[in-house]
Amino acid sequence: MYLTTKIKFLIVCILFFLNIAIGQNQTIDDLLVTLQTNQKNDSLRVNTLNDLAWELTRIDEEKALKYAAEAKKISEQILYFKGNATSKTRIGTIYTNQNKLKKAENIFLEVLSIEQNIGHTYGTGRAQNQLGRIYTLQKQSEKAIAYYLAALENFKSLKLKYQMASINNNIGVLYNNTGAYDKALEYYFEVLEIRKELDDESETAYSLSNIGALYINLEMYPSAIKYLMESKLILEEFDRVYELTDVYMNLGIAYFKMNKIALSLEYTKKSALLNDELGLEKKNVVLYNMMAAVYYVENKLNEATSYYEKSLVIIKKYNLTEYLAEAYCNLGNIEFRKELYESAVDYYTDALELAAQSSNVNVQIEAYGNLALSHTELKEFDKALSFKNQFVKLKESMFDTSKRAIITKANFQEEQMELNSLAKDKVITQQELDNSKIKNYALSIGFFLLILLLIAIIRGSKQKRKADMAIIDKQKVSELLKNQEMKSINAMIEGQESERQRIARDLHDRLGSILSMVKVHFKSVEENIEELKSSNIKQYEKANELLDNACDEVRKISHDMASGVLTKFGLVAALEDLKETLEESNQIEVEFIAHGLNNRLDNDVEITIYRIIQELISNILKYAKAKNITIQLVSRENQLNISVEDDGVGFDVNDKKNRGMGLKNVATRVESLDGELHIDSMINKGTSISIDIPIKEI
Repeated sequence: MYLTTKIKFLIVCILFFLNIAIGQNQTIDDLLVTLQTNQKNDSLRVNTLNDLAWELTRIDEEKALKYAAEAKKISEQILYFKGNATSKTRIGTIYTNQNKLKKAENIFLEVLSIEQNIGHTYGTGRAQNQLGRIYTLQKQSEKAIAYYLAALENFKSLKLKYQMASINNNIGVLYNNTGAYDKALEYYFEVLEIRKELDDESETAYSLSNIGALYINLEMYPSAIKYLMESKLILEEFDRVYELTDVYMNLGIAYFKMNKIALSLEYTKKSALLNDELGLEKKNVVLYNMMAAVYYVENKLNEATSYYEKSLVIIKKYNLTEYLAEAYCNLGNIEFRKELYESAVDYYTDALELAAQSSNVNVQIEAYGNLALSHTELKEFDKALSFKNQFVKLKESMFDTSKRAIITKANFQEEQMELNSLAKDKVITQQELDNSKIKNYALSIGFFLLILLLIAIIRGSKQKRKADMAIIDKQKVSELLKNQEMKSINAMIEGQESERQRIARDLHDRLGSILSMVKVHFKSVEENIEELKSSNIKQYEKANELLDNACDEVRKISHDMASGVLTKFGLVAALEDLKETLEESNQIEVEFIAHGLNNRLDNDVEITIYRIIQELISNILKYAKAKNITIQLVSRENQLNISVEDDGVGFDVNDKKNRGMGLKNVATRVESLDGELHIDSMINKGTSISIDIPIKEI
């Protein structure tokens, strides 16, 4: 029965990783096709090379470095600073993974300088985060914190919640490792709140696990079990076995500390079983210590020694120096129980020295306490008193004070999260009331406009005719684009297709039917038209003509708002339609390329992307004097690259006067999609605009 379960588990793991590999290989294949299709040394090629380097980082670091180096070379040739920074980021990340920390540090300092010079806030935050990671690995805590906090401020300014959560977590781990538990818990709770707000259950589980592990260090075991159990339920639901090994292990530790031996063994064995099946021998260091501790409590010292020595073998095999101090402390405990106090002192002394080197406060506290007890048994009371004083001093300064602050902070954090939840419910209710009011106002305005329209028809106002003529005389560019999909959407209700359709139905069913009835009444008097005076006949005929025009216009508006190429057939079809419309003028050639966009995107995303491209083309037609436009859509795994290029007169990107409302609107819309916008242009050399947008197909 056990073997069958184990085989099933292995099959599931193999299939899981096989699916990941297939998906990743498909992405790499798509990128290689894009690379072959585009042989020009332009920004699109640089972006493709950088994406290939990212996908290959975990598979083949040598190939990843090769593609990143080529991207770096091209970006430097064409002065594509953003691409240059990204290529160096890829190289620096690989060096960090290879523990070549000095090389990585130098590269990321270069990246930071580039990103700051071009004013790229996201890239600046990314480089600062990587430097924080490098200084953490170099155990330069103050530098690491400084860079993490700087990165956090940049991502806050961009309102990038996911990145904010990641950096807060990095800071929390750093404070936790240095014994600053109150600060660590503050950042962990901040991460938890953000991840719950993002509705990211997997990441929420990791935050709960971190908080649970921290409470174990604080000896607050019921709180630890509470958060660990929440994490366990989520991870089991998503079958995240790697993360479950840590949660099971920490549950085993917490139950052991509460003297619930049966539950402790249950979760410790679960964790060890998963580690064996996944080949995670390193992680068994802590579990062997746990099993040894259980035997130690039961006074089975030989078995305890055996597991401690197994742990020591793994520590020395993989050079896991961070566990060595704890291992020596545990072996000292065995010697102390055997009344071999001098041998115990040797182990405790080694443990204390190693713990001081690695800033492991917990082991330092334990070693001081055990040395005091050992010297007491050896009747060396001066030494015992000295170690006892150091034990009390360190525990009070680094533990008890922190623990009191944490209890207060934890209660505050939980209450704050409840208040935030209530506040969000209140906001949602208020929004629903506001929407209801808007609908009522819109209906009232519609009837008011109907009355005005009837008055205008009866009187045959000359001002109305002049207004119609003014609309007809709009600029040629606006005339070219106004027949496209989004011409009738008002900026205040942008993207709300459901509201557009409701207005369309009201125009057609209410206003249209009323106008039709008015038309019927006009027809009913035609039989007696001869009886009317000649002056009234002309007035009647003009009113009838205006009424026909109004009926046609209502039908047209209703149709335009409720349907269209974009709504029915999607973004690619709408852009094909836009291309044909532009080329009908016989004044400009348009090349449209779409690759990898096989499925529809979210409706709001498609509308926003379409508006972005419309705005860019409008700018080209107004200012660029271009003969050719190239529009490219390239979809990768979770990202869409949009490229719009022209052969027009170009402009100086650094001149703020050239950043008009059109480009500002484009930048705002790109930001609303969490995308990145890059503009390359030179006088008389044309313009190339590249946009990267994270997407999710439906």
